[in-house]
Amino acid sequence: MRPLQLGADDFTQRLKLAKFLDTHAGCGVVSCLGTSFVRSVRITVMPRTLFDKIWDAHVVHHEPGKPAILYIDCHLVHEVTSPQAFEGLRLAGRSVRRPDLTFATADHNVPTSSRSLPIADPISKTQIDTLESNCREFGIKLYGLDSPDQGIVHVIGPELGLT
Repeated sequence: MRPLQLGADDFTQRLKLAKFLDTHAGCGVVSCLGTSFVRSVRITVMPRTLFDKIWDAHVVHHEPGKPAILYIDCHLVHEVTSPQAFEGLRLAGRSVRRPDLTFATADHNVPTSSRSLPIADPISKTQIDTLESNCREFGIKLYGLDSPDQGIVHVIGPELGLT
């Protein structure tokens, strides 16, 4: 990689750039050249894990001390933990950014005997009903109890070609 060469047009800008490069990760060597000013800054790149690279590529917004907002290209949702996520969106005044890439399925509380009978457990029924309601409200495709594509959330993604 060739060094980035900066001309003598703006001494202050060159100093700011050198200071910035001194404190931020990057790569290569930067030379700030002027009639009476020469500065070289070597930037050291810290090794990053594959996780770090993928995470950094998906950060949409981050404020210190708060969880980062990430772009996720495909969401798979089920009835157990999604009520908290939907409530969090409501409280923050947010919508689902890409409902066309968000898919829900009834998974953990699906009756294993006959689906034609009502769900006997009241907590299970509430979770399934809440998932159906949230999917309607947020415009999310639901593979519900009556769908032939309903299944285990970790399995339907590849089965349906979603992941």
